[in-house]
Amino acid sequence: MKGRHVALLAAALCFLFFGLYTGDRFYYVFLFAEGLVCFASLLHIVWVFTSFKYIQYLSANIVQKGDTTRFSLELHNDTIIPYTCLKLHARSAVEGEDLFIVTSLAPLDNTRYEFTLQCPFRGVREVGLVSITAGDIFGLFLIRLNMDIFSYHRMLPLVVYPKIISLPYPGFTDKGYSASKGGGLFASDDPAAAAGHRKMVSGEPLSRIHWKLFARTRVLYVREYEDAILPKVVLVIDAGVSALPVEETQAAQDIICTAAASLIHGFLSRGVPVTSVVIRAEKEIREYAREKDMPLMLDYFARLRFDSGSDFISLLAAERFSSADSLYILTANLTQKLFAYLGNIGAGRGDCRCLAIAGDEKQTAQIDGKYARVLRESGVRCIIMPPSGDLAKEAEKWK
Repeated sequence: MKGRHVALLAAALCFLFFGLYTGDRFYYVFLFAEGLVCFASLLHIVWVFTSFKYIQYLSANIVQKGDTTRFSLELHNDTIIPYTCLKLHARSAVEGEDLFIVTSLAPLDNTRYEFTLQCPFRGVREVGLVSITAGDIFGLFLIRLNMDIFSYHRMLPLVVYPKIISLPYPGFTDKGYSASKGGGLFASDDPAAAAGHRKMVSGEPLSRIHWKLFARTRVLYVREYEDAILPKVVLVIDAGVSALPVEETQAAQDIICTAAASLIHGFLSRGVPVTSVVIRAEKEIREYAREKDMPLMLDYFARLRFDSGSDFISLLAAERFSSADSLYILTANLTQKLFAYLGNIGAGRGDCRCLAIAGDEKQTAQIDGKYARVLRESGVRCIIMPPSGDLAKEAEKWK
């Protein structure tokens, strides 16, 4: 209880005591006046809560990691009673860096506040007004209300995509595979490369119509092409909970999602489909075959949550991974089993690359010297880096 509240209560008790002791109406008049002021103060705060209007919006609700967006908050007082004390609490894009506004609004007045929000981590975050604290015209009371009690209130979703960076790719991507616009992966749409023909189905592109055959038969036929022989790229992502300290976990998860999104983006832009296998409580397998899959891919990795995973190493040893032309393993859980698995498959496959997030720089250097160099000699391109490292620079080890 603040000093003015103590003084107000003490005065009320004094007026009541002397009023009862002396019977003089003078004391009751002051007691009634004090109660009337308190009632008016509370009524003013209730009025503020019921008449307060605001508009909040983001300049962009989908951004890339490292970008910024602008958060705007407009406050309106459409009444003839002033808002003498408003304290607003708004959530920003970074945990622990919330926004606080102290202001007042004259009758029939409005104002706007703008903030630049930094987006240093990928993910989905709700941004916007969290609570409002209102004071009365006499400065006697301050009452705080959470905005979620109002049915009309909605937080603003902010989706931060992983940042796409340039990474080294296997040599087979230099062949320039391409995906046809017709919906499947084909080597060419050249009529000379057609393997046969069939009757046309509604919705198929006109470019595949066999016009010479149509001229002879007056029936629409389309050319059929043989599937292109494309390399098989498998990306295995360990989405289990890391053993790293809490303050480093988010950075490690960001590096893994950045690497995954960048690799898939790079392969798809070269016409090479990718199979991503995310291993956590349940295994999730996703196929990315065309460049138009990129927005869905970015949204998936922005929303990916890391939780307790299953047996990561036993799933790695599955046959579907060993048959891949190029295998990428991304993890923040370094174990002896992982290094043993990589060492066993390194000599027997064409392309295997691993990204592992370790502890601090000293621990990373020790692990790199003890294991990673041996793996590189056996044919596994391995990157061991701390959560604070620069993936673009460390990726040179994949060349």
